[in-house]
Amino acid sequence: MRATSSSSSSKESLTVKKRALSFFAASFLLFVPLSPAQISGGSAVIQALNRNLQAFHGIRAYLELELSQPGNPINRSQGQLAMRADGDLFYFKTFSPLTPHYFTLVSKKRTFWLQIPKLKTVYTGPLEAIGRDQFEMKVTPQDFKMMILPEAVDQTPDQIQAAEQADRWVVTLNRVSGTGQYKERELVVLKDGLRVLKDTRFSLDGKPYLEIQWNRFEPVENGSLFPLDITLFKPMTGYLLRLKIRKAALSGRVPEELFDLGDPASYRKETISG
Repeated sequence: MRATSSSSSSKESLTVKKRALSFFAASFLLFVPLSPAQISGGSAVIQALNRNLQAFHGIRAYLELELSQPGNPINRSQGQLAMRADGDLFYFKTFSPLTPHYFTLVSKKRTFWLQIPKLKTVYTGPLEAIGRDQFEMKVTPQDFKMMILPEAVDQTPDQIQAAEQADRWVVTLNRVSGTGQYKERELVVLKDGLRVLKDTRFSLDGKPYLEIQWNRFEPVENGSLFPLDITLFKPMTGYLLRLKIRKAALSGRVPEELFDLGDPASYRKETISG
């Protein structure tokens, strides 16, 4: 990957239409009229989770962000977030008492746009470029999307297991490779409301490379429950991103213009390419 710029510089890291409550759900916010007694086995739990993922349309939220990684000081700031499930649209603006506007990050149809007022620079390029070592932007739309709208659960693994505990299920997805069977993903699902509490992904050697946890489910709109404390952790790098949501509106009516990519006239434009 290389960066091209109009002048040389060093890169710096840096709803839905209203519906009845019974129809609103996200993967961790389920109002499916199913009781634990009506669900048996991991496949049934997964089907319920995936069915409800389709009911998530969007969110706008004010939050506190905490980002840490070994060898670097903890970065804390406040932010405004907006996301729409359709069209892969994402907006995040962050600020702090000392920095009224740290950066604004937008992604739309696999392209990102990053405005950094301190540098008077706009970076743009394919979404996959964010987070690579050559471009040290560690907060990515991909991470936020997994935290707010987890990926649907693949129903084609070689084996799906569900271990039932007193108040939850632990659903494990296993794959068979040339060297044997390995764990691909593990979900901890609370029976009460079928809320996902933890999602862990594993590499071929059996080690976790991604852990996401959802905590403090509280009413945020019309009685709808939403996790107000969300943590994403990457054990192999020590990267930890934590969101503490202070106010949220679960709505698909996120203004389209919020996601418009633009280049302020006074800013230098730098393209990040693979």
